[in-house]
Amino acid sequence: MFFRKTLEDNLTHTEQIEDFIHAFEIMCRERSGLFDDMLLFESGNFSDAGKKEFYFTLARQYKDSAFLDDFTVLRLDIIFPEQPISLKTRRIFKNKLSSDRCGGSFSRFFAKVTDSALVKYIHENNLQYLRYEIHEEDLD
Repeated sequence: MFFRKTLEDNLTHTEQIEDFIHAFEIMCRERSGLFDDMLLFESGNFSDAGKKEFYFTLARQYKDSAFLDDFTVLRLDIIFPEQPISLKTRRIFKNKLSSDRCGGSFSRFFAKVTDSALVKYIHENNLQYLRYEIHEEDLD
């Protein structure tokens, strides 16, 4: 719950996609006492209750104890109107990245997300998010 509160506190007055990324990064600076701490970034059109929307998702997955197998996942979904994905734009819109693929470096992870073609596309096309959602769950 501590991480969720930190994230919520840092999301006040967010308007640009970089504000969301930065708020998530601030929340991730607290790392003491965690095990298997990993970040994930994913984007694409997804259906929710029959309505397709474009999701820009940042997630943090971690364990509170080395002795437990249970993970906690805290996810921030920034939701935009559905985006038309063609073969040409597929590389921009369909993203999957983990901090493991960045050598476990959170700073490299956030640099890649911030410098991604998708973030540039969002700015160039002046995309406005519809809403954002925070989800936290324990995985058994």
